[in-house]
Amino acid sequence: MSDSTPIVFSPEGISTEDYKKKYPELDTIQEFKTLKTKELIFVWYYSNPTSYMIYQYPEKKDRALQAWSKAMGTAMQGQNFAEQFLDRRLPNQTKIEEAIRRMEKILPTVRFQAMEMVNKVFNDFKDLLDTPKSEFAKADGSVDYNSYMALRKNVLKELEDMVKLREIGFGISNRDETKIEGQKIIENYLKGKHNV
Repeated sequence: MSDSTPIVFSPEGISTEDYKKKYPELDTIQEFKTLKTKELIFVWYYSNPTSYMIYQYPEKKDRALQAWSKAMGTAMQGQNFAEQFLDRRLPNQTKIEEAIRRMEKILPTVRFQAMEMVNKVFNDFKDLLDTPKSEFAKADGSVDYNSYMALRKNVLKELEDMVKLREIGFGISNRDETKIEGQKIIENYLKGKHNV
């Protein structure tokens, strides 16, 4: 990882209203479907392996307070929420805990590798389409247009799905390391614990 570190499903710089729009995959994960967006953003800050709060606030109460304050955009409700959360008194406590367990299982390096594979296949498709007609020469030297066009048709069949995969991006975004505290710690964490 050079000058930026991949972050998965980051809410940084995204309005609450746009969070699930930016990452539509979140609505496909059962544990996240029933949460309000602000609760999901809390879950991200509290438990996502790429959240700087995990490392900056190792104490659960401090992290819950900071994560809720960040999700709400204000520290006013943070203290009360953190106490209720840690005492397991929230009305939807079970759903939040399930979402936290699911968020903790997200493997950033696997998602980053998947994104790189999709990009490679997409570029391979481009290279196939750039193959000159001369590569499709028959024994007599004439061009086998059926094979040439069949290759193009096969690439086009797959293209729509490849574009969708590239657009979703597997929840990966990049942030300049100087702008987010704790990114060096995250980078070390990703290199060590989650490398596959």
